[in-house]
Amino acid sequence: MANVDRRARKTQTAILNQFISLMAQKPINEITIRELAEAADINRRTFYLHYTDIYDLLRQTEDQVIVQFQQALTTFTTADHELSTGQAYFKMIMQYVTEHQRLLGVLCQNPDSELMNKLVKMTIDEGQRVIAFKDPQMAPFILNYCCWGIIGILHTAMRQATVDSETLNTLVDQLLVSSLAVGEATDYV
Repeated sequence: MANVDRRARKTQTAILNQFISLMAQKPINEITIRELAEAADINRRTFYLHYTDIYDLLRQTEDQVIVQFQQALTTFTTADHELSTGQAYFKMIMQYVTEHQRLLGVLCQNPDSELMNKLVKMTIDEGQRVIAFKDPQMAPFILNYCCWGIIGILHTAMRQATVDSETLNTLVDQLLVSSLAVGEATDYV
C-alpha cells in the first residue's frame, strides 16, 4: 500500500510539474491532456485516475495551495522579537511566496483564477486576528494596502531582467514598516 501511495504521489508530482510548465507557456484552454500526459511521461488513462480534466487539475492544485497557505498562516508565531508582529507576519508570508514563487506566479497569472484574491483575503482575515491594531476598523484597509502593494512590487520585479532580491526585500520591509506603523498598536524597534 505504501508503494502505491508513493507511486501515486510521484505521478501527481510529475503531472503538476508539467502542468505548471505548460501553463507558463500558454493559456490553460490550449493545454491538452494528451500533451500533458506526454510531457509527464504517463498515459492519458493514468491522468484520468487522478483528475477528470485539466480544469479539475487546476482546481485541485489551487485547493492544495490554499490549504498549505492556510496552514502557514495559522501556525504563525511572533517568535522574532526584533520585528513588530505585522513585520514578522508579512516576513513569513514573503518567505512562503518565495518558496512557492513559480507555482504561485503561474497560477495567479491565469485570468480565470480567483487564487490571488483568495490568498489576499486569507492574509487580511488572519492578519486582523494576529496583529493588534490601534483601531481594528482600519485593519482591513491597512492590510489590503500592504497585500496589494507587495503584489505590485513582485509583479514589477517579475518583469525585470535582473532583480537584486536583497534590495527588493529591503524595499518591501521599509514599505511595510511605514504602512503598518499607521495602525499597528505595538511600537517598532
